[in-house]
Amino acid sequence: MVMWYVSILVIFLQLGHHELQRHIFIYSILFLGLYCACVVFMLYFYGSTNNFFSGVELSPPIRFDQEIVFVVGCAAVMGAIFQLEHFVKLNAITLLDRESYMNQLYVANIDLRRQLRKAKSDKEVDLEAPLSRAQEILKDVKSSPEIDELSAKELEMIVEILASDQLYSVNLREQPADADVQDWLSNMLMNQEHKFPTLPGSIKTSGSLSSMDSTAVVTASNTAANSGISTPWIKKNGFLTSDETAIFTLLDNVEDIQFDIFELDRMSNHRPLHYISWYLFRKHDLFEKFKIPEAKFRHWITKVEQGYKPTNPYHNSVHAADVTHSMHFYVTRPRLWDRLSSEERLATLIAPIIHDYMHPGVNNAFLISTMNPLSLRYNDQSVLEHFHCASVFELMSREEYNILASMTPDCRKQVRDLVISMVLATDMAMHFEWIGKFKNKLNGPGFNFDIRADRKLVLNMAIKCSDVNNPAKRLDQCKKWTELIMEEFFAQGDEERRRGVPVSMFMNRETTDIPKCQIGFIEFIVQPLFEAWSGFMQEDAAIVMANIQNNKQYWKTKAERQVSVVVPPTISRAMKNTTSESAAEEVATVNTKLSSQQNRAAPSSGSRAISLASELDQSKPELPPSQFDRPPGQKPVVDVPSGPSLLATSLSVATTPGIRNQR
Repeated sequence: MVMWYVSILVIFLQLGHHELQRHIFIYSILFLGLYCACVVFMLYFYGSTNNFFSGVELSPPIRFDQEIVFVVGCAAVMGAIFQLEHFVKLNAITLLDRESYMNQLYVANIDLRRQLRKAKSDKEVDLEAPLSRAQEILKDVKSSPEIDELSAKELEMIVEILASDQLYSVNLREQPADADVQDWLSNMLMNQEHKFPTLPGSIKTSGSLSSMDSTAVVTASNTAANSGISTPWIKKNGFLTSDETAIFTLLDNVEDIQFDIFELDRMSNHRPLHYISWYLFRKHDLFEKFKIPEAKFRHWITKVEQGYKPTNPYHNSVHAADVTHSMHFYVTRPRLWDRLSSEERLATLIAPIIHDYMHPGVNNAFLISTMNPLSLRYNDQSVLEHFHCASVFELMSREEYNILASMTPDCRKQVRDLVISMVLATDMAMHFEWIGKFKNKLNGPGFNFDIRADRKLVLNMAIKCSDVNNPAKRLDQCKKWTELIMEEFFAQGDEERRRGVPVSMFMNRETTDIPKCQIGFIEFIVQPLFEAWSGFMQEDAAIVMANIQNNKQYWKTKAERQVSVVVPPTISRAMKNTTSESAAEEVATVNTKLSSQQNRAAPSSGSRAISLASELDQSKPELPPSQFDRPPGQKPVVDVPSGPSLLATSLSVATTPGIRNQR
């Protein structure tokens, strides 16, 4: 019975009821009362034999002194349970008070730090960067006792990332699986881990590099600025000629993202930049708003368009006009245009117009590796982009070309600052940094268009998308732009080969896999950029996103169907310069030579391929001394594998073991 009593008390104690003592006391009273009632009943029932209902007399009989001892023992157990319950509760309260006190100390410590920082900033200039403050906050959170070990490690990793200087850089080694694409991306993005070979004769001021390997590039803008201008088509009365009216009618479709800039180039007699700029300035009343004389503007845009080298297959006035059109489309969407000031609207048109002014037709990596005077002047930092801006503003320092002359100094400074920012944003070396900044803002607090820095960030992204929007065009335009950019790549590769140095990736016209180049360009450059941009533009970017997917699939399909073979350049040129009938005869001739070549003994498969190429090209011309010596008006030719005749030739060549193994 004692064990039963004690067990019940222990159960009560484990329950931890907030009124445990009262429950124990009531239970003990009921237990003792029940026990005493049992003793009295037993004394009455078993202690007397006179009653009819009496039982057998107990032996030994019940003793009251023993019963009193038992009752006192139960009371003592009840008292011990009371003391144990009090100790447990006191210990729990002590632990809770200690934890609460520690939390109060932690909060007081943080508050004290804030007060000290505030007191210091009140007396001194706060020179602490926001990034440093963020690191301190993360460290404070990491030291909080409520943070588990896994979260603490993650916070430590975040602090280390913030402390690094590679916040927006990507590891190209972990991105492209193809080594060729990786080398090309490293070259284009000017990755610091990528080593550029120093070309021989890089500081010479003479040679066959024409306008690049001497001060000719540096002084080219001065020469252009001092030359005379023949503009007989400028009408003093401001009315349009019939040809200009037809061009402006075509430009009425400029709001269409699929606008054909090549048609404008044809109708304008290869002056697309002039007409689209003139049209857009008229469309948005910029002549009246900024008191720009229309004749002076046309004088200026003529000089700017003359600064774009027509011998450049890609970086010419057609590309500048295309970027201007795309930039105009993006910034004039209601979500952005209505939030821009008049000065910012003006800058968004000037920047794409001038963004590749005086482009020499080679990239920054080439200028840096050759130690060109431009790279020396701009310390290898955004060489061409700085050159474009400086050349245009140097031109505008002359009164007859200064279209900003009527503006106040503050407005003129705002326009110049924004134009420079947008042109510098087109440097591919900063590509992923701009994407990272834009995505952080877009996915974080969002853009506050009352803040000028946020508007500038959006406009920088807009011109970046406009500058590399070739895969965002219709397929026919995308293919055309691909031919032009690849020919410019090949021209640079020819120059590198002429100098006897390794040809840059995807710039060798003999071996370049164009579909692979385009797939890498879309997957690692264009698609990440436009995915971030579409997060802001939303439905306004639906068409360009669809075009990117379609063009990417086109190049993937072409890559899957393309035979892995290097077609001799003479075969490629012959295919492009003959009709389909003569091309078929050429294929038959090649097949005959290949068949006969298979039956001959030769030292190696590579020797058979070389011998065959020699037979097919007895009069192979020498490589021109420089891409810049091409006669004016001569159209570049790109050896892009296309057409049934060339495909037949490729398949025929692929059947020959010697040619198939040459690569």
